[in-house]
Amino acid sequence: MWRVCLLLFLCACGRMSHGTSARGIVKPIDVIIPCAYKDMETLPLCITGVKKYGEGVRRVIVISKDCLTDQAEWVNEGKFSFTKEDVARAIFENENDASAFLKSPRTRIGWIFQQLLKLYAFNTIPDLLDDVLILDADTIFINPTRFFDGEGKPIYNINKEIYPAYMPHAKRLLPSLELSETSNSGIAHCMLFHRSVMAAIFGEIEACHGKELWRAFCQCIDLHYVYNSCASEYEIYYHYLLTKKIPISHKHLRWRDISHLGALSRYKRLQFNFVSCHAYLREERLMKNLLRDV
Repeated sequence: MWRVCLLLFLCACGRMSHGTSARGIVKPIDVIIPCAYKDMETLPLCITGVKKYGEGVRRVIVISKDCLTDQAEWVNEGKFSFTKEDVARAIFENENDASAFLKSPRTRIGWIFQQLLKLYAFNTIPDLLDDVLILDADTIFINPTRFFDGEGKPIYNINKEIYPAYMPHAKRLLPSLELSETSNSGIAHCMLFHRSVMAAIFGEIEACHGKELWRAFCQCIDLHYVYNSCASEYEIYYHYLLTKKIPISHKHLRWRDISHLGALSRYKRLQFNFVSCHAYLREERLMKNLLRDV
């Protein structure tokens, strides 16, 4: 079944066209933004930025526990087929360890959970387009950005920063992935997902492990890294595209991690496509300022 999904996607790449711009094909996309309370400061800018500068944007949907904005559609994370508690139990397979992980101030449960929300978007949210931009809630577009090249191929950014646990986790989850020590990273805090490719990934993982994707994802996490950066949905999807030789376009979009929102205007002038203002960087900057004033 997953092979059929891939064939459908490859055929679609050759025929889908929904308009043109001065530089080529424009395809409509929907945007999915999982959000937790820690990113409420950046969420309004995230939504406004992708609506203003993202080419072809139709729906913008925020997934969260509670409704956090009236600027976009809201999908309650309770509609998904798993909870944070389910995820913790699947990772540890031990109630005491799962409970300790959920309660720990160092827990990464929210970070792991939002990855699974992204992967399950097509399965859960009705009437999505076949092309969906997955966007982190702390990522802000500040200049016009295209998501498809002139031939209609999806554009993916390349990142040289590799986290040690990501590739081994991806390989355990999807043994067919072709990875090497020199593999680039596909992580750039936003990524286009296509319905047929995601269906193929689901089919292959569930056939390999004999269980739901989210359970397999959790059980492939190395517990030595579970309190750190232990897995990446973006790496799994990106390297699946490369392994299956699905037509994509690589483009070095200009982006930067920043520690305060006051830097937005500077990077806009410098013609960056987007910036990511992570909560941990904002907190570190605030702490440095507080210590400086003591």
